[in-house]
Amino acid sequence: MLKKKINLIRLLSHYRRPTSIVSSKSDELREKYFPKDGTISSPAFSVLRTVLMQSIRHLNNANIDAAVIGLMSSGDNLVNARKYLNYLDHQQEIPSKMFLSKLLKLYNSTAKTRKLESQELEEIQTIYSALRKDFEYLDSSLCENLIYGISLTENWREGLELLEETRLSAVPSTGSYCALASKAFEDESTFSIAWKILEEIVEERKEPKCEVFTSFLNTIKRTENFKKHLEQMFDFIGKNELQVSRQVILKLRDILTEREIKNFVTKISEKGHCDICQTKLSHLQLMDREFNELQKHFLQSVLIRDDVFQKSSPDEVNLFLKIINKSQPYDCVIDGLNVVYSSGTNKNPKVYSAILSSVVKYFKDKDKRVLIIGRKHMLKWKTPAMLFVKKNADIFYTGDLSQDDPFLLFAALKSGINTDFLSRDLMRSHSYLLNNELKTIFKRWQQIHQYSLVTTSGGMRGDQVIVRKPFGHCNFAHKIGKGSWHIPFREKYMSNPPESFGSPDNWLCVQLE
Repeated sequence: MLKKKINLIRLLSHYRRPTSIVSSKSDELREKYFPKDGTISSPAFSVLRTVLMQSIRHLNNANIDAAVIGLMSSGDNLVNARKYLNYLDHQQEIPSKMFLSKLLKLYNSTAKTRKLESQELEEIQTIYSALRKDFEYLDSSLCENLIYGISLTENWREGLELLEETRLSAVPSTGSYCALASKAFEDESTFSIAWKILEEIVEERKEPKCEVFTSFLNTIKRTENFKKHLEQMFDFIGKNELQVSRQVILKLRDILTEREIKNFVTKISEKGHCDICQTKLSHLQLMDREFNELQKHFLQSVLIRDDVFQKSSPDEVNLFLKIINKSQPYDCVIDGLNVVYSSGTNKNPKVYSAILSSVVKYFKDKDKRVLIIGRKHMLKWKTPAMLFVKKNADIFYTGDLSQDDPFLLFAALKSGINTDFLSRDLMRSHSYLLNNELKTIFKRWQQIHQYSLVTTSGGMRGDQVIVRKPFGHCNFAHKIGKGSWHIPFREKYMSNPPESFGSPDNWLCVQLE
């Protein structure tokens, strides 16, 4: 029975949904038919439906409602969505299930900008109950929208069951997790549920949204255990090496200032000192035992895997292992294409060769023995700069379609605990393949030994290079001494992370004691 249910859910998940509006037309249609003051009229809805069905081939009376609400992507349009619902009622038409499903998501979007009225919450519950009754089996998309809706009500715990339902066919979305965690954080008695959800988020390689921490901070500011709860948040983001956004930091600073707790925006020097309090961040260390354990498991867990062989081949891997076992140890391993493509992907071989030779020279001047992981098409780079590279470094050329990161990481690990590597890639997909203990060791090893290319100068010659060195101190939230916390943060939520493990540009220094 369970197998039959899973297969049916998967079938529903792949069922073709209405064609989305062409992006170039959607803004124009929103502006014309959905004014933000909510003045849209019933005749306008009739015209819009006709225009959409005439311009998009796959739209018909069965799926037109979903296309219309697809134009109402922001919370500002909830009033128009409700008017459209009244329009359908006056036309004696039953709104499609897809329309109602997306309407729940729109309610959730609106709730981020204002408090919902009691009538709106009742509407959410009515729509939710109707959809649950009409569908015996729920696909992941419908589950997500139901969670968005029910998480706004006092019956939000039903969303936990929907998470389990989603897992039958897909991995729950970050939005689904965060909607429930945010609601659970609204009451101190349900904090344990929220933290469990957050643990699941990071286990699924996802990152909590700002709204989760904002909800948490809004609640703990009213509690007697404020400092205890706050340190739990700091512990969580530190343990999982997360960086919260400036939005969260501003909320936190307002609360800290209100409670007369000292806090400062600061920077951390290359030597790990805080510019404000002058305390030094913890120095990162890697024990021989930890490194040996990482080295032992990396080959089987990351390099020799089915999905790697799909992009490489057993023969290529075996040849690489044979060469590395014979030629290692190296002092530094360089991802050749990753480095040269930092200048763009449409340059000629002379530019790429010059960059690569500059990087090789940088390490050779420090008496480092260098290995470059390249691609076979680089053999066509017949330039003087490449002659310098070949003379001063060993090169292993992978196939042009091969995945080169595992080769780079294995060569660096195989060469020993003191070997560095140079790449702009954060290697997250590879660290996630390790168990939790080895993942932590991998990240620490990476932070201690990963260099990245910042820029080169000197024109075509590429005779100067600026390399970002590893930051040998903790670059995630952690406690120094009895009550001094340092929290890294970024300017915008989900902005691209720095292309190295250097110190973040922004830190918040919090002195709880």
